[in-house]
Amino acid sequence: MKICSYITLYLLLCLSACFTTRAYSARPNNNKIYHPQPQETGRDYIFSPEIKSVEFYRDGWDLSQPVLELGEPVSLTLEFDDLSDYGGMYQYTIQHCKSDWTPSDILPSDYLSGFHEGTLRNWESSRNTRVPYSHYRLSLPNDEVRPTLSGNYLLKIYREYHPEDLVLTRRFFVVENRVRIEATARRTENVEHFFTHQEIDFTINHPGLAIDDPLRTVRVAVCQNWDWDRANFDLKPTYIYPGQMVYDWEEENLFNGANEFRYFDTKNLKYQSERIERIIARSKATQVVLAADPVRSNRSYEFYEDLNGRFFVKWDEAHDSDLEADYVMVHFTLPFDGPITGGDFYLWGAMTSWTLLPEAKMVFNPATSAYEAGMLLKQGYYNYQYRFKPEDAPSDTSFSEGEHFQTENEYTILVYYADIRDRYERLVGLTMINSTGKNFR
Repeated sequence: MKICSYITLYLLLCLSACFTTRAYSARPNNNKIYHPQPQETGRDYIFSPEIKSVEFYRDGWDLSQPVLELGEPVSLTLEFDDLSDYGGMYQYTIQHCKSDWTPSDILPSDYLSGFHEGTLRNWESSRNTRVPYSHYRLSLPNDEVRPTLSGNYLLKIYREYHPEDLVLTRRFFVVENRVRIEATARRTENVEHFFTHQEIDFTINHPGLAIDDPLRTVRVAVCQNWDWDRANFDLKPTYIYPGQMVYDWEEENLFNGANEFRYFDTKNLKYQSERIERIIARSKATQVVLAADPVRSNRSYEFYEDLNGRFFVKWDEAHDSDLEADYVMVHFTLPFDGPITGGDFYLWGAMTSWTLLPEAKMVFNPATSAYEAGMLLKQGYYNYQYRFKPEDAPSDTSFSEGEHFQTENEYTILVYYADIRDRYERLVGLTMINSTGKNFR
């Protein structure tokens, strides 16, 4: 009898261990430590597949860029969703960076007031959604953390007091307006790029800021549509005058005009809006199949309003879209006669953090003769493009989207200054212009 009892007890313990193991393995592995690559640590990136719908903007305007003037009484707002089973505890810290996004040679106590890290305490669970999630919100500056110097900053979000366990990073900027930037974006007169590129010419006026050696102490960056893969760093002035630097090059300041962004609208799933071919209701996540996207590299330019790659979250019937908008599986299709060797297509835009995310990689389907991908996206309005990444070259959109000088694009010009006595680069000027002539700042 004792032997039978021992055998029975042993079997029960094994069965219990089996169920315990199953229950544990079904949860997200919050003990997993992510080791970001060096080129990822100074850029916008999502390291955890459960993190979705990351937005970072000036308080009050969801489509604005994360830029603060030093000392102004305005906050930046970070929002994101965690789709894991039970959310998580997140902390954050801020890293001051050089103009090339490598860490600055100063201590956190030099550029932060208050604590060097904080905890995300503002979060809520989704309401009546097929795909449950936890929604997080953070305002900067706040009572815990406040930047005290101008420059580039990288906001880092990580899990459970482990700074090496990053889940996402986001750039933002603190500017002290010490210079005035006059800029224009126009069609280039360069014959080789006459039909495809836009030229950004600008002048930096600095009568109140003494710059003794501008070629050594001043760095300038120009970015198109907040896409830092299309940024031009370290432009040098063509002419230097007392209190003024002129940037008027023939090639160094050219940008491929590319094309207007493609778009789709999932704010209301009761009907098929433009660009949606069909909607399939499922118990876990509604499937949204977009109409096939034609390759546009051989098409003439067509203007329409876009968000220059951005997105915003919205459900038309929600009282609070942040908590009530659901996630849907959006299916993308890019027809091709056959697979292309030596590279891959990716979905591209703010919805992918302007990064070649693994989940945004497209796969060629011989049955449909098209590249296909599916992304779980929150209801809203989205801009996107297709970007081709060769194995041995930088990624580019011209292969699938085309190149047009007429395209409406936004450009951001940033001016950095590092005096020989400074141990960091100050951001002394920032302006945003549009290729249509509109000035934002």
